[in-house]
Amino acid sequence: MIGCEVQPRARARAAGVVVLMLDTRMEPAVAQGMLRGAPDALTSAFHLSYAMLLNLLRGGGAAPEELLRASFRQFQAARALPALRARAAGLEARPGAHL
Repeated sequence: MIGCEVQPRARARAAGVVVLMLDTRMEPAVAQGMLRGAPDALTSAFHLSYAMLLNLLRGGGAAPEELLRASFRQFQAARALPALRARAAGLEARPGAHL
């Protein structure tokens, strides 16, 4: 079994301390590949449900628009927008494209 925990040093820096615990022997090259490999993509699954909207309106807390605007999912969608627009423009420029 492999356990791995990352302790970030500072919020603005990407460096951190990694503790890797193994119960079997691992080749150094394999461990190095695990530690220096590409990170997994983080995709938000946040969605604002009807019940959440009712609770927000009833409680008088944050406005639903502000909650959506500040969500990580909205950040990801806004970040992906230029690439989607470029892809749409490329598809429109192809001969015989009908949108």
